Amino acid sequence: MTRADQFFRQDKEAIHRHTDRMFACLLFLQYIAGIAAAFFISPQTWSGSQSSVHFHVWAATILGAVIVSAPIALAYFIPGQTLTRHVIAVAQMLDSALLIHLSGGRIETHFHVFGSLAFLGFYRDSWVLVSASIVVAVDHFLRGIYWPQSVYGVLNPSTWRWIEHTGWVLFEDFFIALGTQHSLREMKEIADRRADLEAVAQERAENIVRLKETQSQLQHSLEIRDSFLSLCGRELKSPLTTLKLFAELAQRTIEKSPSIDKAKQFIEQSQIHITRLHQLVDVILEVTRIRAGLLTLMREKCELNDLIQNTVLRYRHIALNSGCSIAIESTEIIHGWCDRARLDQVVGHLLSNAIKYGAFHPITISLSAEGVSAKIAIRDQGMGISNELRPRLFDGYGDLNRSTVATGFGLGLYVSKQIVEKHGGTLTVESELGKGSVFVVQLPLHSEDRVPNPPIREAKPVGFEAGHQ
Repeated sequence: MTRADQFFRQDKEAIHRHTDRMFACLLFLQYIAGIAAAFFISPQTWSGSQSSVHFHVWAATILGAVIVSAPIALAYFIPGQTLTRHVIAVAQMLDSALLIHLSGGRIETHFHVFGSLAFLGFYRDSWVLVSASIVVAVDHFLRGIYWPQSVYGVLNPSTWRWIEHTGWVLFEDFFIALGTQHSLREMKEIADRRADLEAVAQERAENIVRLKETQSQLQHSLEIRDSFLSLCGRELKSPLTTLKLFAELAQRTIEKSPSIDKAKQFIEQSQIHITRLHQLVDVILEVTRIRAGLLTLMREKCELNDLIQNTVLRYRHIALNSGCSIAIESTEIIHGWCDRARLDQVVGHLLSNAIKYGAFHPITISLSAEGVSAKIAIRDQGMGISNELRPRLFDGYGDLNRSTVATGFGLGLYVSKQIVEKHGGTLTVESELGKGSVFVVQLPLHSEDRVPNPPIREAKPVGFEAGHQ
């Protein structure tokens, strides 16, 4: 059932209930009026000098009560039902017949029948007119045969007179039925318009909700953009300022005393900040690719042990400057089907964070195979991460501790997590305040990707503990 059909049905039921209650009142008033008419027309009957209450009074009182009691009860207890309105139609016509009888068949009282039919038209149900018309026809036919004076006011009416009266009733029924159909069409059109308006209102409400959501998302995006630009400005300015300072110092040193060792030291420090600047730019580019859904992988088979070793070597100057030693632990050679550059980027982000937040403490990187996964764990002994910050650690702009001197985009972990998940793996963290953190990368492996008992590598950069256990 469509929404318009529901409205149409509800409107019809409301009309039926309202008309039922109207007829309940009308029938009661007609009952009182019938009794009054009986007392007014012929209150008593005489037999010689003896008088008694006229039969009309008893008929109006008792028979009238029998006629109106059932429809009034139905209108009160079950209004709007089909049975109720048909019982009311029958009772209304019987009440008209009783009034015609009380008047002695006067022609004026026959108009009560036509008025009753007009009132029954309020139901907007043509079948109610059928019930009422049948009662009128049967009443005129039977009383015309057995008691013609009570309906026609004469003793010898025409045999076909009941057809004349029934014909006039059908004549009125025809026009009432036409009006009913026209009214029902209007009700259906109104129901259709109400359904259309409701649909439009609902669609408008949904559009308003979507617009508010879009506005909220745009506002959030603007806030993220502003925050991102602020972080970019702050983080890019720091290494650039340092680079400028070291370049000026190197120039002055060479001009005053061409000391190669001193200039070499300034250049090494510059390289540290260049590496950091390069990493920041990479993060910005990766975030834009991820946000645009353009993050792609160039998978190839690579040795994870070698990838970790090279990443550690690349960060040796930063680690030495922060007073950190790095130990690599592995028990077997593990190959992975991955994007070597992006996985190197992940390990670099995690190692950079470990150096930044675990300064002057040793760092351990372990590589192992657990079931069908390769596990890379980077452990530091730094400040740790609180339980409040941990859920927001990978959300894109989470800084571990804004109050510390170590600041950052807060985007490295977000980018790392996206890259790892693109590989089909997971990136998790275990941490406790004051006891450091462990970031764990797990990547899917195939059975042929593992080689037990790898050869011992002796590469030990200054300030590092690098080897296989």
